[in-house]
Amino acid sequence: MNHMHIRGWISCLLGACCVAATGCYGADEMQVADTNTNWLRSCDADDDCQGALSCISGRCTIECQRDAMCAALGAGAECAATEDDVSVCDRSCERDQACRAIDPALSCVDGQCREESGQGPLDAGGDAETSPPDSVDAATPMDSFEGENEITLSTAARQARAPAVIWSDDRWLLAWYSSPLGEPESGPPALEVVELTRQGVMATHRIGRPDDPFDHVIGINDADQVAVRSSVGEGCELEIVDWRTGESSAIDAECTADVASIPGTAEWLVAFADDVDVKSGRFSAADGWLTEPQVVGERGAATAVAAAGRIDAATVVWGDVYGSLAYSTSDIEVFPPSSATPFEGAIHSDGEYGLLQLDDRAFAVGSFVGHLWMTVLGGDIEPRVIELADTGVVDVRPGIIWIEQLELAAICFATGDGPEAGAPGSSDGLALAFFDRDGVPAEFGINVVNGLREVHGCDLAWSGSELLVAWVQIDGEDEARTSLVRAKLVNVSP
Repeated sequence: MNHMHIRGWISCLLGACCVAATGCYGADEMQVADTNTNWLRSCDADDDCQGALSCISGRCTIECQRDAMCAALGAGAECAATEDDVSVCDRSCERDQACRAIDPALSCVDGQCREESGQGPLDAGGDAETSPPDSVDAATPMDSFEGENEITLSTAARQARAPAVIWSDDRWLLAWYSSPLGEPESGPPALEVVELTRQGVMATHRIGRPDDPFDHVIGINDADQVAVRSSVGEGCELEIVDWRTGESSAIDAECTADVASIPGTAEWLVAFADDVDVKSGRFSAADGWLTEPQVVGERGAATAVAAAGRIDAATVVWGDVYGSLAYSTSDIEVFPPSSATPFEGAIHSDGEYGLLQLDDRAFAVGSFVGHLWMTVLGGDIEPRVIELADTGVVDVRPGIIWIEQLELAAICFATGDGPEAGAPGSSDGLALAFFDRDGVPAEFGINVVNGLREVHGCDLAWSGSELLVAWVQIDGEDEARTSLVRAKLVNVSP
């Protein structure tokens, strides 16, 4: 397999430049470090609170003069006044998950993080959120990260498909399709969504449909929606599913398709190939097609289609092992216009493409004849195919994201001999490669995990300070063959 060398890089990342805490903050801002063990828990006296916390208005907290004095207590900590005109460190919220990221015992009650049985904002009463619908499990703390910062997100399944991952507000969202062992006793194939923080799994949601099962997750956005492919007879159906309610909206498109979220919106860019052409348009679950699908090019022999978009740009790529075509535009409002820029022979691929859209350019990634390839589309850069790494794994879509703080793109991809050589003792794995906005590969890479029998797809998301990589791994053989969804926090700082 490909053993990648990890080199020291990036001298300063998100505050890591500070040699000592006192070199970054004043003394008053740092007085509460390591005292957040029972912050905002109910109390009767100071003895009920740990560290530097005191019992103020029935909550373990501290007095403050500015938000910075509360920063060490947890994400979103702020200095807020009580009805007694005392300013204390508090945490406002919109969802339970923001509170459970601080302490599993806390919930969002009337816009403030409180214990379930507690009151609302300090010195005020209130009721907790209503219970989630039957299709969703109640949010409870579950698995936590183990040694090496890894976590198992699913029970052993007969089959699981590659996860989709996104960072949303204050937690990662991961979605995948899973067909449980022992079906039907253990339930039908289902869409599974996990809400994950640094402290572990805070909520899990499972939506199953025995008569019309999901079978593949295509994408996820931060508006509580997942794009899925569902089996319908010998064909399929594309849908946008609200994972909180289970409600879905069908997309009238062919099966050879991709559905990509448009960041900062509840809209999706849809691209698909019919018998003759490749078409694309914008779609929303609430309003259906926002722009009717238009032809972007002839399908030819294309076996895979990929889409990526932002509010100001979009790209569609399609092709097969003989090459590919791509169309790119800087005006998504009229995508695909007749003036869209075509790129020919951009990249070959044995399977699905990974595609990333930036402001004026896009990056397409695919695996072909034992290598991972990438090309830059747009940005006044001549399209060229660049070899990033070796891989024996085919027909697995690479995950790709842009890390703004590092000004680098990160790609997760499978390494090793691949499924055809996945006999006992084989060693597939997962690795990361990086390149800049001009497509120049970085002189380093990261091995995420090794020694796996088989890897089926991966995805990744950046929180602003940590990189989460998720994948499906295959264990066992024949009748004993099972799938697990796992994730790992990867340190990309020195």
